[in-house]
Amino acid sequence: MTDTRAMTENAQHQTLDFVRQSQDAFVEAMQVWSDSLNRLVGTTQERTANVNDLPKPDEVLDQVFDFAESLLAAQREFAHNVVRTASNVWAAGEQAAVEETQKAASAAKKTAPKA
Repeated sequence: MTDTRAMTENAQHQTLDFVRQSQDAFVEAMQVWSDSLNRLVGTTQERTANVNDLPKPDEVLDQVFDFAESLLAAQREFAHNVVRTASNVWAAGEQAAVEETQKAASAAKKTAPKA
């Protein structure tokens, strides 16, 4: 029982570490995006002088939704990988339990007094 608890806690810690790393990477990506946007837009004076150089609202909208689609697809893939991995672990645990039950039953038959 303790081994199972330790394995579960270890898996949870690893998952939380991965989530934190993913979140840190996302924050870093947003910072890069924000910095790029600030360079694109520039100061107020530059904005009014270069208004024709800015992307059209439809282009910005499409870029935002394209990014959201990519992000959602990545999250979907991540969720599928988590479920697939958890299913593999669960199946392996079930198989190990069946094997141990069979071993115990076999050992019990061997040591049982004969009538």
